[in-house]
Amino acid sequence: MLNLRGRPASRSTYELVEAPLYCVVTRMEYRHAWLLPIAAWHHHRIARESRHITGLKRFAFLIESPRICFILSIWEGEEAYVTFMSQARSHLYAARSAFAGVVRDHGKPRIWSTEWAIRATSQNVAWGDDNDWVQLRCADRDKTRQDIPTGVPRGGEHGAVIHG
Repeated sequence: MLNLRGRPASRSTYELVEAPLYCVVTRMEYRHAWLLPIAAWHHHRIARESRHITGLKRFAFLIESPRICFILSIWEGEEAYVTFMSQARSHLYAARSAFAGVVRDHGKPRIWSTEWAIRATSQNVAWGDDNDWVQLRCADRDKTRQDIPTGVPRGGEHGAVIHG
């Protein structure tokens, strides 16, 4: 399927990406609202330390409520994320701090993460250098609707669309 610009697209008309974009979302629910600014400070340290890591497209701290936040990161691929995990020492320190401050439900911390493979993006994605995103667009203009996976992802298959 092609979108209005004549580019290969998902059924929802978002442009397919050629490279394997990788998204990690982590949610944390803290016991006290005063712990959220500490989490934001940790995020800032991680973001500063991660600037030199190749493959990081976007790193964001999102607030849901006075005690709940999300960390969203988008990578050029899973390997870039693995490199980050092995090189960013501040991430390890922040994770230990988060586990110490989150709500526990029957002994289990209310903190979770998900990993997603992004297969398409809207045409107005504008995080960072626009040229980076343009290069990730699918160059093959001959894709047809049959080439595009449909249905609900199962097992190890993940499909996500990040709206720009």
